[in-house]
Amino acid sequence: MLITFLWKRVLSRPPAAEERTLVKGLLDRRRTEFKADPKAAGELLAVGIAPRDKTLDPIELAAWTTAARAVLNLHESIARY
Repeated sequence: MLITFLWKRVLSRPPAAEERTLVKGLLDRRRTEFKADPKAAGELLAVGIAPRDKTLDPIELAAWTTAARAVLNLHESIARY
């Protein structure tokens, strides 16, 4: 599952069942929101300088972008010196 892959890449451990459920809920909510407002998905994906693969569904990509941002912003994933 992609949530487990994302979690392992960022945190070097698999997600707990509750964590996986929370990210799945976030993905589902954001998919619904972006389907209702595709312009918002386009605006999110317009940020940055990397070229975007136009063959990917922008709704799905925007939802996963939101999920990745959430995981990357977890206290556990931020390195402290």
